[in-house]
Amino acid sequence: MTSRRITTQSTIITPNITGIQPVGGYVSNPWSSINPHNIQVSGATLVQAVAQPANLVNAFKPKRAGKNPKLSHIVFVLDESSSMSDCWDQTISGYNEYLKAQREDAEKTGIETLVSLYKFNGHNVDCIFDRQNVQEVTPLTKSNYRPSGGTNLHDAMGGVVMKINSLLTEKKKDDRESVIITVLTDGEENSSRTFTGTNIKAMVEKAEAKNWGFMFLGANIDAFHAGSALGFNMNNTMQFATANAAETMRGASAMTSRMKGAYASGMDTSSTYVATAFNDTERAMAVGDNDAGK
Repeated sequence: MTSRRITTQSTIITPNITGIQPVGGYVSNPWSSINPHNIQVSGATLVQAVAQPANLVNAFKPKRAGKNPKLSHIVFVLDESSSMSDCWDQTISGYNEYLKAQREDAEKTGIETLVSLYKFNGHNVDCIFDRQNVQEVTPLTKSNYRPSGGTNLHDAMGGVVMKINSLLTEKKKDDRESVIITVLTDGEENSSRTFTGTNIKAMVEKAEAKNWGFMFLGANIDAFHAGSALGFNMNNTMQFATANAAETMRGASAMTSRMKGAYASGMDTSSTYVATAFNDTERAMAVGDNDAGK
């Protein structure tokens, strides 16, 4: 499968965010505060962003999500930095189990579930699949998930959030799906060039006010401190050990299902976070306490 790329200043990008483009046609953020200049790459005219992050945040005006109770968009932003090679197999198997559980949940609840998967590796933010029906998504493999590079977490989050908002903008308010964005990383931010943690925190808070949902999974860092700095609620933040990436994905899938149900019932984001928080067993399994729940 050919992955597709979105970016910020970390890479070369195109001027208008009309949808994720194939590799070689990158997606940029759409705001007028970017002052691009044309450069030539492999014979094609592309654009490099000269971003003003504060202006990007001010320009970010999220659309309200979740008006359609029978449709949900679950978005996974997955760290592909070199340190993830320590849990390469577990991450792949865990994510595929996550998809399997979401297929079963969609069949059980009747909530049509669309799935997007983005990965970031210090240089790029690539889309493995974009708004595909969960029943049709192909598995994650070692051919489309290859850990390398650094951690451009802020740029990945900023770019993905803007992309998702552009999709909501295209729909009438009553047709908009619920949006649940899950971020998984095993290290500190070290490679972003466009967005800062402060920018991301402001964007997350703006989006939550419009009924978007977020989840943060962190290893090799203090996940609660790092997540809080980016605007994530403690109820939907989980510390995990890389050796337990598969168990972590199971917990994330279970919470995703609970959040989908809460949004479908008409709950707002604050109430959803309280009602669907990670439970003690899920948290214990994520850090390797295999006796949890016994």
